[in-house]
Amino acid sequence: MTPSTVCLGARDDSYGFFRTAKAGNIITFKLTYKSGYVTCHSSNPSYQSKWGCLWNRLIPNQMATLITDKNRNLLLPKSDFLSDYWGCKIYSLPWATTESPQLLFDNFSTPLAVETKQEFQIWYSEDLFKWRYGDNGYEKTFFMI
Repeated sequence: MTPSTVCLGARDDSYGFFRTAKAGNIITFKLTYKSGYVTCHSSNPSYQSKWGCLWNRLIPNQMATLITDKNRNLLLPKSDFLSDYWGCKIYSLPWATTESPQLLFDNFSTPLAVETKQEFQIWYSEDLFKWRYGDNGYEKTFFMI
């Protein structure tokens, strides 16, 4: 894949997206943090993070960055890592935290065949599932695919 800069927000359908440069097979995605943050509660700066939410009532290192296809079907992380939190999907990865400089997802069970210019979307979980996202911040985080 050709690296591209993507911007992700936490509310109002502010997902990021990218397209594949050519056809092939993908085994996973890696996001590299550049700047900014997302938050699940804009009035409390301590909840800001690169990849999720630092609200202490949730699982430690609650990640909320999800990858879907263009039809919003969840692709990564795999269901092995996901928790259903009141209708919203969150997860914790043993090799990453909400403040890791890179977010490397688990591998697909079998490589994902992609076409040239196939679109993928990157969502903040509360925004994708329309779950209590009204208090999320308007700030955005930027990263490289």
